[in-house]
Amino acid sequence: MTSTNFQRTDPIRNGRVAVAALCAILGVMLALFSWNYSEFFGPDSIYYFARMVKTIPELLQAFCSVDNRGQYRPMGMVLFTYVLFPLFHYSVVGYHIAPLCFHACNILLVYMISRRLLVNRWASIAAAGFFGLHRVDFFVTYGITFIPDFSGLFFFLSAFLCYLKREEGRRWLMLSFFSWITALFSKEVAVVFPAIVAAYELLWVSRGTIPERIGFSLKQSAAFWTGALGFIVFIVALRGGPLYPSSAQHPYAAAISAETVAAKIKYLWWAMNLPQGTGIGRTAADIAGIRSVGAPISQTNPYLTTVAGLLLLPFAAALAFFIVREVSHLNAPAVFGITYFLLALSPVLPLSGRVMQHNLYFPLPGLALLFGIFVAQMLKSHYRLALPALCLVFLFSTATGVYNNRRFSWPVIASRTSAEFLKTFHSVTASRLDCNTTIVIARTGEPDTPWYTDGGNLFRVFGPCRNLKVYFEDLNQQPDSSSVLRIELRRRVD
Repeated sequence: MTSTNFQRTDPIRNGRVAVAALCAILGVMLALFSWNYSEFFGPDSIYYFARMVKTIPELLQAFCSVDNRGQYRPMGMVLFTYVLFPLFHYSVVGYHIAPLCFHACNILLVYMISRRLLVNRWASIAAAGFFGLHRVDFFVTYGITFIPDFSGLFFFLSAFLCYLKREEGRRWLMLSFFSWITALFSKEVAVVFPAIVAAYELLWVSRGTIPERIGFSLKQSAAFWTGALGFIVFIVALRGGPLYPSSAQHPYAAAISAETVAAKIKYLWWAMNLPQGTGIGRTAADIAGIRSVGAPISQTNPYLTTVAGLLLLPFAAALAFFIVREVSHLNAPAVFGITYFLLALSPVLPLSGRVMQHNLYFPLPGLALLFGIFVAQMLKSHYRLALPALCLVFLFSTATGVYNNRRFSWPVIASRTSAEFLKTFHSVTASRLDCNTTIVIARTGEPDTPWYTDGGNLFRVFGPCRNLKVYFEDLNQQPDSSSVLRIELRRRVD
């Protein structure tokens, strides 16, 4: 493997410049992603309210079984029950602040990891900026819907940073293992951590022949491999066989086919921070003969979106070319960055359901590392004059994504629809409800009411009765009470 000069020199001699740059990144991050502080809870947020682990048996049960969504993510329940809810109770604002705080910590972790790997502060600042101001962050910072992502990545990056410090004392290795286990309890994708550690050892630390380097890297990461194997066996046992949910209708069911693989191509487009809905990617896919890349996406301003895509596309192409070149030359930092990205993305590639942007949050630090290398190389060439334009276009693309997503993205629509449902519920039941009344929901518009209300938990959590019985008319659910109140709900579309 080869290395580059930017690893050996640091053009920013005054650390205060780096601090100022990081503060600027955090400030812009808040400007982009804090607009939603007053948005109501979405269905996935209501999910946590209705399933708090209040007793020791419930806590043990959370760690010893998959949840009713077929996932193993008990740490989200623990974090909500013992940290977020005691802090914020039913305050909407608090639950929008929490993911922003986690994301700010993750930005700093990306910076610190990049500093140890790249040394060059500009490269590290660029990596932190790419990660912290990427369009994908809109979804993860929107609310507590994505507890597994923003908290899981925090523990994941903390584990890797501690591992990088292991030579400073054995306690760092122990902290790394503990933090990684916590990340595993947050989101299953953390199981790739041993492979990332092995890649780091192989590319940066080990010496000698290829077999010797591979053997050394596996030895150094042996404890993590053992833990990962144990976790996989545990999950298979919990599921009774399959590693992924067995139902073909489950959004996280696995089915590898030409169609599902083709649908994942959009991850590469999104990863470069190119806006969705321009039609550019679909046109390119049609030219290449690729089908099933997804349905057309509506935008608040298609013209603005297309302009953002066309402006960023040359820079994205240059970054892609740079990555291919550096990887083909076996540049160690570049190979590690792309390896991290692909490993962290690999668990979602077999999924047959919808391709969701938030799945890029875990892989993004690997691409951020590559972006930092790219910027450092630009600073050493006459292309440095293009850096201000790159920064502005990158932010323009993110801002355009935020502008569009504020109207059309599913977390926003879901939270506003839930708020509208609850408003309707309170207006209808203000003088006609006691705790023995059964609610029958009649749906109009798109048939997603059980999801928007988390199967009726919206009315139980934020209504007057925690044991309220809720039925859905078109699911042929028959109420078992003579006191029935029928409510018609309509999905909110903007």
